Amino acid sequence: ERSSRLTFPELRNFRLGRVPNYRRVFGHPASVFFQNGIANTKTLEMSSLSAEYSRDDAGFVCSLYEVPNNIMIKDGNNIIPSKAYLEREEEFDIVTVPYIEEEED
Repeated sequence: ERSSRLTFPELRNFRLGRVPNYRRVFGHPASVFFQNGIANTKTLEMSSLSAEYSRDDAGFVCSLYEVPNNIMIKDGNNIIPSKAYLEREEEFDIVTVPYIEEEED
């Protein structure tokens, strides 16, 4: 949630979800992790995460939250939460995918 609030300080309803038919792919930590103090260089807690389609994959757990409509922008067929988000995730192709809300215990 901490990382999400750096880009979306006004986010609401932070919760867990699942993205089916995609698998997580870990890569190099993005420079924004160091610029914004997200990476912990003492404990080496840092990683960048992306996802790729995998038809028969169970999916992965993700974070879900809402942001106000007034910061949303249209990018082709996708709705992107903000310019700040695009700048933060500049290395990735941002696409809209289905998700499932996780049941609360």
